[in-house]
Amino acid sequence: MRKKVFVFFILAVCSFRFFPQVSFDLSFGPQYGYLFHKSYNTFRASYNDYHKSELTDPLGALTHNIGGSVLLRCYLNEKISLHVGYQQMRSRTSSRFTTGAGRVFLHRYGTPIYGGVGFSGKRRNSFELSAMFANLEIATYYRYPDKSISYGGEKLLNGTFTTFQAMLSAAYTLRFKKGASPWSLRAEFQFPLAPPDIIFEYTDSHWARDLSITPVYMSSIPTDYALFLKDPINYPVDNTMYVSNRIKYLSVSVHYTIKLKRKNTSNS
Repeated sequence: MRKKVFVFFILAVCSFRFFPQVSFDLSFGPQYGYLFHKSYNTFRASYNDYHKSELTDPLGALTHNIGGSVLLRCYLNEKISLHVGYQQMRSRTSSRFTTGAGRVFLHRYGTPIYGGVGFSGKRRNSFELSAMFANLEIATYYRYPDKSISYGGEKLLNGTFTTFQAMLSAAYTLRFKKGASPWSLRAEFQFPLAPPDIIFEYTDSHWARDLSITPVYMSSIPTDYALFLKDPINYPVDNTMYVSNRIKYLSVSVHYTIKLKRKNTSNS
């Protein structure tokens, strides 16, 4: 609902008569992102160290993310624009034990609320500043040697964990050639604001949990894996996977742009 209200507000502003050169375009395309996630990397090092004698393939990073993005721009004049948009990115990594079993981690990153202001050059290259709320999810499951998987409580790490993050971003869009070329290259860096640290919290949303016979679910993801296994119940909350000030994104996307509307400002 908040997203719809925000879009309506942007379009309403663009309709004011004191912006006689208003135009719209919609750009979309694939996106590659590089994720900086300090807490996950701390957990991964602890996990791999604990299982080092049992692993044929250690647990990998979640740095490389693939997805897409959409941006609706409203040009108030030749140099200033407003925009709303949406991004969705995801990555996957896993470990493999000598038994043939393994653990899989999935990471999803989306921005349901995303908007800001842009400043265009002569070639319609632009520099944009945005604010957003990002939804983040880490899901992890156990893969048995027969390839069946389980999110259930028979394995302590199993679960789906979610959180959110307020972010700011700076982006530069470069047209592939001067003029009306619809193709562009967009580079964006997203970095967090500075509220108190927010943890990834367990979300009871996966159907496979209902199949667990002896469910034991974590409330969050431990970063000190060895310490967690010694005493899961009394594990300190300060040593869990956080998001605030620990997640940053650097992404590059190729966009195709469609002009949606342009007002005729000529005197006839």
